[in-house]
Amino acid sequence: MFGFDVSNPFTKGKRETKELARVQAMQEEQRASREQNRAGNWESQQRINGALKNSKPTGYQSGKSSQASRSKFQFEADDEDNALEDQLDNNLDLISGGLTRLNGMVCC
Repeated sequence: MFGFDVSNPFTKGKRETKELARVQAMQEEQRASREQNRAGNWESQQRINGALKNSKPTGYQSGKSSQASRSKFQFEADDEDNALEDQLDNNLDLISGGLTRLNGMVCC
């Protein structure tokens, strides 16, 4: 009616040694995996940082446009038109900087 589960006391040492070896192998595998992930993340971060540092601005030249170049597109220049032009220049600078960084990340 009742069954007793009695393990063999003579093989206890072998079982414990086997279990210990299995746990140690699993921990070593997990450690190696973590180290590999860490190294991959570091290399990726270095590539991104290198691309951002070495990015060369091409195309759009940032900075305020001169009054002479603005006058080509303004019929009657007033303070409101100049403020709008300044806002457009600032937005172009922000967009250009963001796109330059994105291009640097893609190229690395």
